[in-house]
Amino acid sequence: MSDELVVNLMSTLSMLLLTLIGCFQLRHQRQLVIDARQDRLTRGCRDLPYIGVSLIDLQDDRWYWNNETLGQFLGTDPQSLSWDVFMTTLCAQERERAEEIYRRFKSGDGGHVHTEHPITRLNDGANRWLEIDLHRVTDLDGQCYLLAMTHDITEQRQAIISLQRQRDLYETLSQTNKIIVRSRDSQTMLDEICAVAVKHAQLNHAWIGRIVDGKLRPVACSSDDLPLLQKVFDGIDHLDESSPTRSTLREGRVSVCNDAGENTWNPFTRELAGSAKIASIAAFPLRRDGVLVGNLTLYSNEPGFFDSLVLRTLAEIAGDIGYALGNIKRQQRMETGRQIIESSPVVILRWSAQTPHHLLFASENIQRWGYSAVDLHDTSVMQLVAKEDRQRVEALIERMVSGGRHLSQNRFRILTGEGETRWVEAQIVWHGPSDQAAGMEAVVRDVHARKQHEDRLNLAAAVFRSTREGVVITDGQQRILEVNPAFTALLGYDPVEVVGKTPQLFSSGRHDPEFYKAMWQALDQQGYWQGEIWNRRRDGQLIPELLSITRVDDPDGGERRYVGVFADISELKRSSERIDYLAHTDAVTELPNRTELLTMLDQALKISRRHSSAVALLILDLDHFKDINDSYGHGIGDELLKQVATRLRAHLRASDSLARLGGDEFAVLLTELARPLDAADIARELIALISEPFRLSNGMEIQSGVSIGISVTADGDIVDTLEMLKQADAALYRAKSLGRGSFSFYVKELSDRATHRVEMEMRLRRAIEMGQLEVFYQPQVEIASGRIIGAEALLRWRDDERGYIPPDQFIPLAEQSELIVKLSNWVLEQVSRQGRLWLDQGYAPLRLAVNLSPNQLRNAELIQHIDTTLQATGFPAEQLELELTEGTLMHDPEQAAERLNQLRKLGISISLDDFGTGYSSLAYLKRFPLSVLKIDKSFTRGLPQDLEDCAISRTVVAMGHALGMTVLAEGVETQEQLEYLRDLGCDVYQGYLCSPAVPAKQFVELLSPNDKR
Repeated sequence: MSDELVVNLMSTLSMLLLTLIGCFQLRHQRQLVIDARQDRLTRGCRDLPYIGVSLIDLQDDRWYWNNETLGQFLGTDPQSLSWDVFMTTLCAQERERAEEIYRRFKSGDGGHVHTEHPITRLNDGANRWLEIDLHRVTDLDGQCYLLAMTHDITEQRQAIISLQRQRDLYETLSQTNKIIVRSRDSQTMLDEICAVAVKHAQLNHAWIGRIVDGKLRPVACSSDDLPLLQKVFDGIDHLDESSPTRSTLREGRVSVCNDAGENTWNPFTRELAGSAKIASIAAFPLRRDGVLVGNLTLYSNEPGFFDSLVLRTLAEIAGDIGYALGNIKRQQRMETGRQIIESSPVVILRWSAQTPHHLLFASENIQRWGYSAVDLHDTSVMQLVAKEDRQRVEALIERMVSGGRHLSQNRFRILTGEGETRWVEAQIVWHGPSDQAAGMEAVVRDVHARKQHEDRLNLAAAVFRSTREGVVITDGQQRILEVNPAFTALLGYDPVEVVGKTPQLFSSGRHDPEFYKAMWQALDQQGYWQGEIWNRRRDGQLIPELLSITRVDDPDGGERRYVGVFADISELKRSSERIDYLAHTDAVTELPNRTELLTMLDQALKISRRHSSAVALLILDLDHFKDINDSYGHGIGDELLKQVATRLRAHLRASDSLARLGGDEFAVLLTELARPLDAADIARELIALISEPFRLSNGMEIQSGVSIGISVTADGDIVDTLEMLKQADAALYRAKSLGRGSFSFYVKELSDRATHRVEMEMRLRRAIEMGQLEVFYQPQVEIASGRIIGAEALLRWRDDERGYIPPDQFIPLAEQSELIVKLSNWVLEQVSRQGRLWLDQGYAPLRLAVNLSPNQLRNAELIQHIDTTLQATGFPAEQLELELTEGTLMHDPEQAAERLNQLRKLGISISLDDFGTGYSSLAYLKRFPLSVLKIDKSFTRGLPQDLEDCAISRTVVAMGHALGMTVLAEGVETQEQLEYLRDLGCDVYQGYLCSPAVPAKQFVELLSPNDKR
């Protein structure tokens, strides 16, 4: 290596060494500066007495400096203090709070914080309270520190706690005195005092014991944890003799233990105190009238709780309790004496013999009658006597004085202070003028209850004599002692014939020994028996009786009696049999009713299942029966039902059963069928049978008809009575839809249809409630001018789930369920409002046609409802047209004519719909006040090709014009049909050629501008 390289190397090493020495000196110098800085920060705090000081670096969390006072506060060497050491003096909750405060200072959020912490001193484990002021300080170099100034405030807090405790004790004393003042029994008082001690004196447990048979037994207690206190009660007899409770009981003085953990008690007592969380105990003797009767024992979970100030206050409370116990005892003795006086059965009165008989003395128990003896003094004794008896008592006193009679006993009524009257019995003594105690004296006994009892006995005797039920009284050996007159009337025996004998004398012999055994068993066990029994009258006739026997025991051990009360229920049994008959029989036809039919059907089904035979149920519905009832009255209807029943009964076999279900429905139950289809032959026979005319008692001849629904059990079918009845009803519905005089067998589809009908009816009712119905209008066009002169209002139903439902699906359903009247009335109101609105908007008058159902026409309130609707809406009656079918008119022609004439008087037009499809009688057309005759669309459809449709249409037009009616053709769909109708002279048409039925808004769009006025 060259010398130059060595020199350079040595030079470099020298420079590095010098640099290291400089760095070391610089670091040492910096530490001296830091120490000097810390010295400047803490110089003024080092020797502060009573204040602990600490300086903590907020960057590295080190406690740089702590003074001696802080070390004394925490019980450790101040030089060894650190954040971890300080945390060991705190409980878990306080640690979290301290860490949160320190984090705030670390993050720069804290400038100054004042806080207090309870600590456990490290050297002796003492519990102390420290007050700490925390300040964030910064030196000249920007270094941040936490300066902590600490004061020991344990004595201050103890003083505050002591003051609070004394205030609580005074509140306890105040509450205790209030309880003592208002208490009337010792148990309630002691319970409330214990509760107050725990609530206000900040105690954990309080109980009061009483000496019973030389032992202390708890009589009242309160606790914030009763199961813990119960442990003390369970071991009370095993407590150490030196424990406060035992010491107080033995020595009769206050005994205290302020640290239950430091004592010489036996292990049981120490363990008991520990498990019950008891740290301090104080026991106080309770003396009643100077005698030790128990003690007051108080527990706290705080050591040293019972200081001298606390003990003085609690001793005062214990003294008050002892005084209160004595006072309550004295009050109870006084109350007992007062009750004895009050319960005395007699009241003593003394008054002067001269009028007005001033009251000289009254015993205190007169207060039972609402009087005060003091207030009554020197008032007239007659004020006590009820007005009803006052004159009688005054007369008695006068007779005693004038006649020299010295003693009298009488009953009379007195008037109580409340204004009530009571019966009394008085022994009145008159002390004559020679007697030193001159005047009158009475011993008055309240006999109101006895008088009422005597009245009840007299009443009972009167009832015994006059009651319609027979009464017999026997002794314990069943020997008859007495009977009443009703007994003689019911059984025919005089009293002399039965007294001394047993009731076996009139036994019927219809009841076995078990019957009487059960009767006497009930009497022995329950003292009462009631039931039906048969007895024999003196003339040998047997009668049913409702008998009640009651055992009467003498409470004083006297002889037992039995009282029997019976009534003849012969008429009741006959009525019961009649009621049972009526419950299962139709009152009009005397046929079995629906209830009896179900019973017969159930029995028939059981037999059919057992023998694998067929059973058929036929339900018959009379045709036009409602029309007959409405036209001729219910009397004629009932007579027709009887004749139908007679005719059916005569025709059926003996094995068949006939019943009336109600209204116009009968049921036939067929058994012993050779084959199920035999039911069809019988149905045909019954249809032919009922189709024959019926001649009634008034000479009238009525021809009816019948529809029949049949349900037949097939091989292996298991069906109950109600299901079979339901099937036959479904089949009847189908038979009626096929036309009058038909029958139908049940098939499953009928049940599905019935279910569908029920569902549709429910939906329709909901649609009415939810406003899903709407009125559409189909224009009616004058053929000559081509102008819209009116419209037919048609109901539409828009269902939320199914969309628009065709009218032919819900209108027939509404007619069957009586909803049609409600729907029709709603349509009438909507149309009247809409018509009035169009008039108000300036449109020319339009005749609006509304369909009228048969049920509406039969409704007695129809005219009134229509008139009210028109008046309410303001729609002119002349613009309203009511549309009916031929079938509607033929239900009751007389009534229909009357109603239509009333409508015409209102100005309403009447149109006849579907003419030519029904009766088509010219005679009927003349009877009714019709304005419009409508050609049914079934005839319009074939025009002009179908010759029959042409002939019918031509005849209808001619007939209508001959009777002065307007003729309207329905269902016009082609121009060719319209031209043919024009040639016939038809007046008006409606149909798809012009427009289908549309909502009101679209209908207005069809009107031409010329239609506005």
